[in-house]
Amino acid sequence: MKRSQVLFVLLFTVLFTYTTIAQNIAWTMQQLPESDLMIQVKAVDLSVAWALGYHGKVFRTTDGGTTWASVGISLPIGEGITDCIDAISASTAFVGGINYDPYITPPPPNDTTFIWRTTDGGVTWQQVFEQLHGFIDAVNMISATEGIALGDPVGGKFTIVRTTDSGTTWSRITTEPLQINNELGLWRCLSTYGSKFIWFGTWIGNNSSAAVYRSTDAGITWNRDSIPSFPYSVYSIWFSDSLNGVCSDTSLARSTDGGVTWTRISGLPGGHWLSGYYLNGASVAGGKDFWAVIDKTVYQSTDFGASWNSIYTTTDDSLTFASIATVGDSTAGWFTSVGSHIFACRFQNPSDVHESTNGEIPTEFKLSQNYPNPFNPSTTFGYSIPTRSKVVMKVYDILGNEIETLVNEEKPAGIYKITWYAANLPSGVYFYQLRAGSFIETKKIVLMK
Repeated sequence: MKRSQVLFVLLFTVLFTYTTIAQNIAWTMQQLPESDLMIQVKAVDLSVAWALGYHGKVFRTTDGGTTWASVGISLPIGEGITDCIDAISASTAFVGGINYDPYITPPPPNDTTFIWRTTDGGVTWQQVFEQLHGFIDAVNMISATEGIALGDPVGGKFTIVRTTDSGTTWSRITTEPLQINNELGLWRCLSTYGSKFIWFGTWIGNNSSAAVYRSTDAGITWNRDSIPSFPYSVYSIWFSDSLNGVCSDTSLARSTDGGVTWTRISGLPGGHWLSGYYLNGASVAGGKDFWAVIDKTVYQSTDFGASWNSIYTTTDDSLTFASIATVGDSTAGWFTSVGSHIFACRFQNPSDVHESTNGEIPTEFKLSQNYPNPFNPSTTFGYSIPTRSKVVMKVYDILGNEIETLVNEEKPAGIYKITWYAANLPSGVYFYQLRAGSFIETKKIVLMK
């Protein structure tokens, strides 16, 4: 059964996870006021985060996790459970749930799924959606006014509900995709990018290929893209932009064409997935970093999921869910545990580029030496172009492998300065190269940690 499988996973793994291959990441263990089987966390910004427990416990921090408050006391779940959360501010959050516990009892005749909303930081909760049967798997607020929620099929169609009034009301769309092969949705397995792009994964459980449902027009039309290498389910899915995403089952797969095709990622420890541990991932919208957790280890990719590195291992709890928020050059993330702790990390974006120009028009092409050199973890260098040119600047390792593209666009004449954060890279010698028109120049830099 889908629910019992998921709950088995949740009962034997602990919530925690993620971040970056940067040095000087500050990891802290933060105390929750109560214990619950924690199933999801949502970072709003560097200070605000919400965490959800399976039995209706909701916690909120507004000071970066120094203190956590229990704010789900008035959530009217009765004998039911909660299974997903999203938040858009310190005051407004949404929780999905049902009126029974599928791990204990089968669905009653009046099994009902709900969405609740708070606009006062969890002091009070209002029921904003109710549906007989089904199961709200995920809630995703696209903006302060627009949101979408995914639910199990009811009436032969997946439940897709939408709000356009800040979550005050929700209604099923008329173009929901048809259910195929008795498939179901999965908890929190929903990703969106902007208002038009929607993806969600399915549980099939009968050795047929699981699939990703995909819409590029805000749910008006849907495509079902099978993943033959995933025989049972797509447990989690995350897209950073309209093209690049990752999903998971007993391993990871990545897509670079918006989910049309998927390539299974090799080199990851399949034993952890095969033993039944649940995996989730996270990414920053528009970024190229992805995080995934399995067992007690955090993995990160800085190239849209093409390659992965183990960046953190805990000796305490197994890991299940991650949520991150980026403001400027800083990123914060929170990971919950089965007990009464939340694990948090904070760091400067590991592979970030900032570029500026002073408005002057130079007389020649030039690439300046970086400063400082050696550096850790950031360095600054400049280049000059006397005429409008197509500018490409890349970083290579000592073997000539391309590490990162810093600039790839046409630019007007000017003197430019770039600050590059390389906290995700190991110590060593690197080269940065400028191509502008017919001008090519390469310089050496040294990262020393």
